[in-house]
Amino acid sequence: SNYQKKYEVKEELVLNFSIIHCRNQVVRMVLNISFLWSQDNQCRMI
Repeated sequence: SNYQKKYEVKEELVLNFSIIHCRNQVVRMVLNISFLWSQDNQCRMI
């Protein structure tokens, strides 16, 4: 029973980590896109 509890906690940590990781990937992607977009707009303005 105690072992089961430890295992569940571990699973939850892994899940949380992967969610955070995915979110970071998305945030990074969005930042990259917006950066590229602003660069592109600056080039057009010149």
